[in-house]
Amino acid sequence: MRERSGMKRFFTIGLLALALVASGRAPRSQVYRVTGTSSLSASPVSNDARNSETVVDLPTIGSVSWTCKGGKPLRFSTTFLAANAATERVSYSIDGAALVSKTLQPGQHLSTPFTGATSHVWTVEQRIDPWNTYATISVGMSPDPVFGCINPTVTVSRVRVDNA
Repeated sequence: MRERSGMKRFFTIGLLALALVASGRAPRSQVYRVTGTSSLSASPVSNDARNSETVVDLPTIGSVSWTCKGGKPLRFSTTFLAANAATERVSYSIDGAALVSKTLQPGQHLSTPFTGATSHVWTVEQRIDPWNTYATISVGMSPDPVFGCINPTVTVSRVRVDNA
């Protein structure tokens, strides 16, 4: 039960940080927004998992990569790899389902299971004096009926809040 309340708290903090940025009231904040695809290449359908491909790398926070397994239906997995900077609280939600959270030490990773779900949302909380950093990374897979695995669309929001 304690873990569940911690997840709710973490998710609420992330939403609060995003609301502060949206309202323009976040103190000393920086927001980075990237929308697009990592490339326009397509991968042939295969029943084997593709090698993981990095879709976004946030310096001092970490990176998110994706993997696609061919077949019917296509199945996807995403992985967050913590940077070698600090301990982080990382969560993911697949197609809006309940959050899965874990505390990661530098260099550790957390992966979603392979699923047909096409929306993977990662939230990251990193507390390093003199600021707290909150990031939300949305990965949207768009399976192609001909080529199968086409690189996903990625949206990133990163906020640094002075904790002094």
